[in-house]
Amino acid sequence: MKVALKLEQRRIIGEPRRVHEPTVAPALALVNRKNFTVEPSATLHDTREVNAFGDHIKRLRRARGLTQERLAVRCGLSPDTIRRLEHSAFSPSLETLIKLADGLALALSTLFLGFELGQPDGARELADLLATRPARDYRLAYRMLRVLFDELDELDEADEPDDEPESDEPEPDETGEPE
Repeated sequence: MKVALKLEQRRIIGEPRRVHEPTVAPALALVNRKNFTVEPSATLHDTREVNAFGDHIKRLRRARGLTQERLAVRCGLSPDTIRRLEHSAFSPSLETLIKLADGLALALSTLFLGFELGQPDGARELADLLATRPARDYRLAYRMLRVLFDELDELDEADEPDDEPESDEPEPDETGEPE
C-alpha cells in the first residue's frame, strides 16, 4: 500500500518518470541520463531529416515544371500549404500527403521511397504517371517509347567499332608467317 501511495504522489507532484531504455532505443540521445527524463525540446526526428523532406517535395515540383500555386491547384491544397511543406514548417496529415502525391502523379509509396533513397526512382515515377492515365494514353506512350528505344539502339550499333581493326599488314598464315 505504501508503494502505491508513493507512486501516486510522484504522479501528482510531477517527479521525473523513469524512461525504460528499450522503448526509446532510437532516441537515447534525447534522454537526459542523469534523471532519465526526456528533454522538453527534444524530438524523435532529426531536424535535417525533416528539412530534407521539404527539399524533396520542392525538387519533385520543380522537376515537373510546376509553380507552388500550380501544384496547389493540382493537389487541392492552398499555395500556403505547399510553401509550408517545402519549408518544413509543419507536419502534414496523411490526407495532405495523399493529396500531395496525387498532385505530383505519384503513389504515396513512391513519394516516400524517393525521400528514403535521397533521389527519385525514375522507373517507379514513370509507372505511377502511366497508372494515372487512360488506357489509350498508355498504349500511345508505349508505342512512342518503343520507337524511341529502337532508334537509340540503332544509333548505339552505328557507333560501335568493328570487332577487328583493319591494318595494312598482311595476316599471318597457319605457321605464323606473314603471307
